[in-house]
This record gives sequence, C-alpha cells and structure tokens, in this order.
Amino acid sequence: MHNREKIGSHIVDYFTRLFSATPSHFPHGLDDLIPKVITAKDNTRLQRIPDETEIWAAVQSLRRIKAPEPDRFTALFYQRFWPQIKLK
Repeated sequence: MHNREKIGSHIVDYFTRLFSATPSHFPHGLDDLIPKVITAKDNTRLQRIPDETEIWAAVQSLRRIKAPEPDRFTALFYQRFWPQIKLK
C-alpha cells in the first residue's frame, strides 16, 4: 500500500473490526442453571437506601479507633460528630 488514503482506510477498518463487539448468543434457559439464593423480597431490601437508624447502627458497630478507608477518619470521629454530619 502506497496510497495515503488506502493506508488510512485500512487502519480505520482494522481498528473498527478489532474494537467492535460481536453479539453473544447464550442458550435459552441458561438462567435456570444458576440457583436463586436471594428472594425477591430480600433483593428489594438490599436495593433500597438505608435509613438513618440503620446507618447509625453501622457506625456504632465500628471499632472506635480503627480507620476504615478511604477517608481515614476513625469510627470515634463519626460517633462523636454524628449530629453534625448525618444527613438531614
């Protein structure tokens, strides 16, 4: 290839094919092979936003001087300043 446009076209075609997704075809009924371990009711509970009482219970259950990632504040900080930092 010596023509600049042909080379450019070839490069574009190559990378278009390289990064194009081909549709996957899964056998019908494959979902039935995976056991359902969470009920619909549990799934709904897991997807909802926890209320303040649940968050406070989690904050209280943390070890006081252990600093969880990523902010590195200790649980003691959250327990002490909960009235100021909780969601209103």
